[in-house]
Amino acid sequence: MERKLTPLGKTYWNKQGAYQKESDKLFNKLVPDTGEAETVHGELIRSMSRLYYDYFNNGNGNAVDAVKCDCPECHGGGWETINKGTEDEEQVDCSYCDGECQIITGYEFANYYEKLFNFIKNNLPKEEQPVVERFEKQVLAKNQDNINEQVYEELTDSIMHFVLTTENKKR
Repeated sequence: MERKLTPLGKTYWNKQGAYQKESDKLFNKLVPDTGEAETVHGELIRSMSRLYYDYFNNGNGNAVDAVKCDCPECHGGGWETINKGTEDEEQVDCSYCDGECQIITGYEFANYYEKLFNFIKNNLPKEEQPVVERFEKQVLAKNQDNINEQVYEELTDSIMHFVLTTENKKR
């Protein structure tokens, strides 16, 4: 089967994915209403659907957590002293963290979503791993404002191609 790619600007969210018909049909057939799927193909589709839904519906509000550390300037105090040693000395919000006490150093999958992602990562073949790695790198990028939705389409296309070209197995 020839591999298809969702064109730029088209999404499964808008029902325009490269394997849209197949995806909808297999989701209804293989993914239970609740809980994990009984087969590898079903769980791949379910896992991707959960990750996909959280991004397009919640902006990864549930799937991705910020990793924080104490601010290196105020050491977690949230304030700094200006005009130190003068009669105008005062404490103000730290200019580095804006008084938040911590700074974001990166992002990680929340536990539940990490399990979903790891299922995908561990069950797609070697030739699909560059797609998996691009997805992970993009989703966990330090600047969450620049997530490229195309990585969701690319990984969904990879999963659908794999599901359509391999034998399904019990988990």
